Amino acid sequence: MRQKDERPKGCVISVHHLESGPALGALSGFRREFHGCLTRRADGLFELADAVLCADGPVRTLVGLSLTPEHRRGHGGLYDVSPWLRPDGNTCPDRSFCHTYGRGRNEHRMIPGWPYSFVAALEAGGTSWTALLDAVRLPPGADVAAVTVAQLRGVLERLVAAGQWRQGDPEIMVVLDAGYDAPRIAYLLADLPVRVLGRMRSDRVLCRPTPPRVGTATAQAWNRLHPRLTRRAAWIDHTAPLPIIEGTVIRLTVERLPSGGVNKPVWLWCSAVDADAARVDCWWQMFLRRFDIEHTFRMLKQTLGWTRPRLRDPDAADRWT
Repeated sequence: MRQKDERPKGCVISVHHLESGPALGALSGFRREFHGCLTRRADGLFELADAVLCADGPVRTLVGLSLTPEHRRGHGGLYDVSPWLRPDGNTCPDRSFCHTYGRGRNEHRMIPGWPYSFVAALEAGGTSWTALLDAVRLPPGADVAAVTVAQLRGVLERLVAAGQWRQGDPEIMVVLDAGYDAPRIAYLLADLPVRVLGRMRSDRVLCRPTPPRVGTATAQAWNRLHPRLTRRAAWIDHTAPLPIIEGTVIRLTVERLPSGGVNKPVWLWCSAVDADAARVDCWWQMFLRRFDIEHTFRMLKQTLGWTRPRLRDPDAADRWT
């Protein structure tokens, strides 16, 4: 006899959910094993896979996948606004999927409706009175953070015009729930007298301030030095007298490397002569920038697949390059 599924329709099976039933138990076990195969950015890739399976229509971009209801992580911000649910209004225009909480524990559902972003003034102390200042409906596909920032800017302008905030008053605190990308909103509102306070996810990755680089770089230069040439190798067919090729030799040493490796000196030769100290400093800093192209080579090979085809003809390799 087939076991009856008591799970409400439309509920998403979490990767951390343990199901004892035969069908859902096998499915949840498969999802946990698949999640374990993702070694980097597992949660994000796992939900992208859900979005691929559940997307309505062809998949064209990763950004489009991140906007599907199944991709709960979002891409920069997913807002918990107050929804006006219209699940049965199939002919209602501009409906979006609204995040709602179900009746069960930790149950989240996406229901069609009209999401509204509200701005309200909160009071201090033991009172729950609020003053609604603004309400904006969020259209489908909108950059919600940009809409919210524009909404907050409009509210602040009206507060200033009404004399509710003046120069010298304390900064206005903008309090956000967990769905808001507080760092991005703070960046977009940096020119206003506001401070952003928001709840963030427990798995948000944060970095400490970059420590100052400790170590001194020393450059020594010798002017008008030329290499000793012999009639071998590159000069074996040179019939005229060997030339004197003058240049500037630079020896660059650092007190310590950021990686902690062995700080061997770097010797450079420049074809220019009679350079002052500022010019020498410019030259060795130019040489250090040469290493930036290594990142380009890595992108060509690992991202664009430059050396991935197993070609036998060098002309084919030239065409592919």
